[in-house]
Amino acid sequence: MINEDKTAAATTVYSALCAIDSLKILLAPFVPFSAERVHRALGYEQPLFGAQHIVTYAERERIHEALVYDATPATGYWAPSALTPGQRLEPPKPLYKKLEETVAAVAHTCPGQGPD
Repeated sequence: MINEDKTAAATTVYSALCAIDSLKILLAPFVPFSAERVHRALGYEQPLFGAQHIVTYAERERIHEALVYDATPATGYWAPSALTPGQRLEPPKPLYKKLEETVAAVAHTCPGQGPD
């Protein structure tokens, strides 16, 4: 298509990237680290999510730690893609490593349900 109509080809690629951008948001609760990597690959500089850190709280009866979330740096929200046309993308690289068959076979068996 690029040889016949560059504008149509560009529109097709942009539409696919917008779909990926929107899917990234939908899948973020289930695969947050992958969603963040896709977010960066699409050229966004600000993080999709905020930051988590441990805070120590001293109460009258005890001292304890808690995991807290700071949403200040987050830019992700439940909305359709806002990918800017012409936005520079990161060089492509795989999201996941290929598992060797031996590793996949071990990971596939559940404890207590392997061969006797």
